[in-house]
Amino acid sequence: MTKEDKAKWDALIKVEPRLEDLFYDARAVKDLGKKQFCANIAWYRKLKPRLVRLVGFEADNKELRTVEAYMDAYRLVYKELPSCRNCNCF
Repeated sequence: MTKEDKAKWDALIKVEPRLEDLFYDARAVKDLGKKQFCANIAWYRKLKPRLVRLVGFEADNKELRTVEAYMDAYRLVYKELPSCRNCNCF
């Protein structure tokens, strides 16, 4: 994580500490080496539904109801997932 990303992340979790759990849950997702792995399945089924309750237009905290907060959190959490492999999602 770059210094700039770290500063953005620290600001986000200061306002919404539950984002840190989401970050570590994304980091815990593993590509188990089966025939294929799709990060987008993990993202859309497990992580994004939690993210939208914490940042973006549906956030409880008004300070985090911005596109910028959502995009920063989305990018930083999604980046922790393993890369897609043989899933043809792209």
